[in-house]
Amino acid sequence: ELLYVPFFRYMNYDARIGFREFVKSALHEKTNALDNDGFYTLKTNQRPMIAADLSKYYPKKNKGYDEIKAICKKNNIHLIAVTTPICTETINRSYFKKIKQIYPEVCNFEDSVVDQKYFSTCGHLNKAGAIEFTTKFYNAFFKNKVHN
Repeated sequence: ELLYVPFFRYMNYDARIGFREFVKSALHEKTNALDNDGFYTLKTNQRPMIAADLSKYYPKKNKGYDEIKAICKKNNIHLIAVTTPICTETINRSYFKKIKQIYPEVCNFEDSVVDQKYFSTCGHLNKAGAIEFTTKFYNAFFKNKVHN
């Protein structure tokens, strides 16, 4: 059986941390991710909330994402791609519409959680926000599905 390990998070952001987490989990040693069921929360909440500025960013085709889609299609795996919550103060929210133009299959969840109490920073949910988002994600994709 061919298994896929979701390792994309670390490809662009922090290879050393990703590698350390991967090795420690393979050795069944404790890690921040394992101790919190894969969840790592920021320790403080940024107040006042500083708006994320997406005006310098332009969505474009992503080779890595396209490769993941191709692997999933080849192996009959249903890929669910979503945008994640970001605070309502975000500058250039049309960024998400542009993502949808490039990748129509991406489900818009950037407004699924909007109350500031659920954010540590404009782009990071706190623990309560992660639970709220996970609940909405689960309800949208899995709640009424029959599992084989």
